[in-house]
Amino acid sequence: MVPQLVLSQVMTYNPGGYIVDSWHREMKYTGIIICLLLLLAAGCTSAAPSPAPATPSVPEAAPSPSPEPAITAPAPLTPASFSLANLTIQPVRAQPGEAVTITVDIVNIGGTEGTYTAALMINGVKEADKRVTITAGGTRTVSFTVTNKNAASYNVVVDGVSGSFTVVAAAPAPVPLPVTPKKDQPFEWVSDITPGSGKGTPPPMARPGDDGPWNYRIMSASSRDGLTWVRDNIIIADQASVPDAIVDKEGNIRIYYVDWYNGHRISAALSHDGTNWIYKVVTVTGQVVQPGELDAPADPDIVLLPDGNYRLYYMYKGAIYSAISSHGIDFTKEEGTRFQEMGRFWTDPDVCKMGDVWRMFVWREGETISTVSNDGLSFKREYALLGVGIQCTIPIGGGYRMYYPKNEGIFTAFSKDGVGWVEEGLRLEGAWDPAVIRMQDGTYKMFYKIWIPPEKPPWLKP
Repeated sequence: MVPQLVLSQVMTYNPGGYIVDSWHREMKYTGIIICLLLLLAAGCTSAAPSPAPATPSVPEAAPSPSPEPAITAPAPLTPASFSLANLTIQPVRAQPGEAVTITVDIVNIGGTEGTYTAALMINGVKEADKRVTITAGGTRTVSFTVTNKNAASYNVVVDGVSGSFTVVAAAPAPVPLPVTPKKDQPFEWVSDITPGSGKGTPPPMARPGDDGPWNYRIMSASSRDGLTWVRDNIIIADQASVPDAIVDKEGNIRIYYVDWYNGHRISAALSHDGTNWIYKVVTVTGQVVQPGELDAPADPDIVLLPDGNYRLYYMYKGAIYSAISSHGIDFTKEEGTRFQEMGRFWTDPDVCKMGDVWRMFVWREGETISTVSNDGLSFKREYALLGVGIQCTIPIGGGYRMYYPKNEGIFTAFSKDGVGWVEEGLRLEGAWDPAVIRMQDGTYKMFYKIWIPPEKPPWLKP
């Protein structure tokens, strides 16, 4: 218990009118209380707060400098890397001892220049190799030439890209076809041959899935403006491919096409009205081929010349030739080649007179080019067209229109000068390899090929 000081105040009244204070102090534990009071007084003195020590001043820190922007190092270039494509073999059927040329495109898909060694394997045995240096993004074409004396089939592989060719047994000496040339003279309006009907049989050396004219049907469509087309639902011929067409001097329609059914040759279908047709054998006197040879003249393109003669451009073994006729059925081969490039197998000529020059577009797998000529006989490479297949080009008001196939069907492009082309769009779905003519009444006819139903082309995207 803490000791306490108790003070009692007694108030008394004095008759004199004064209030007298009378204090009665009672002290308990007097000595102890006095000591405690002294101690309390001393404690209060010592408990007085001491002045706070002075806080030393801290100089204000200088602002930190802004960090320099980071410099990003350029991404390292990817090393050279190579891809092979477009293996071509010519001819695919050779005679014993005949040279076979094999070409392949090598693309550097890396970011730096590099060197690649292409190895040619035939029937699993290395025949040759070639070393090429290719810049980043560049392409080089490598060519090999081989000669085999033994009749057999040969599998070709160049670093994973494959193909094949066949050496056939020696055949009799080549003779012109036909043996007895037919005279170039007016012909009777009757059929010499019957067109194919239904799907044909591929050649014995064809591999499963190989494509060819035995799979195709030629049909027709009509248009008022050359842009919007309506199918006629008329079958011209089966086992037939790559048609070309003109309106002849008498206003008749003529279609020239590859005719598999009648011996893999060029035939012609002729009509007064586009509905009723006769069929004629087309001959080329002077074109030397082997009897029964599959590499016969093919891919016809017919032109009616200003002098009234017919010129037939055609492909034979990767080169473009021509033949002349006054009536357009029996032709005589003209001297030389119209266009040829070593190591490249060009097909499907499309020839159109444009102003003062002739232009011929030719095609090979993955590539179409324009060639130009002053006389229609000697053509030189001009420029490449991207995304264009086997085409047909016609003059129209203000320029030229090109019809060509893509996966979906037949498209068109327009050009004022035959050099710069602008695509116009899809014109006929599910059709390929068009031949377009303008009729004397200003309407248009298109002849095109389709895959003979019910199958669909294996290359057609779903």
